[in-house]
Amino acid sequence: MKISRQKIDKISEQIIGLLYSKNPQLLFTSQIANEIARDEEFIRKILLELKKKNLLVEVKKNPK
Repeated sequence: MKISRQKIDKISEQIIGLLYSKNPQLLFTSQIANEIARDEEFIRKILLELKKKNLLVEVKKNPK
């Protein structure tokens, strides 16, 4: 099934809103997918797009 660009943009807005509402807590892709009820691979794809647009910063190392 193909999802329109408009719907992907709305899901991207949901992801950014979720991340800002949980700030400064860091969330894994699986946690984001669970919160907005979407597939992890789909969320990962959107997160990578947002990173390319410089809207997100990837944290590769857990502070603990």
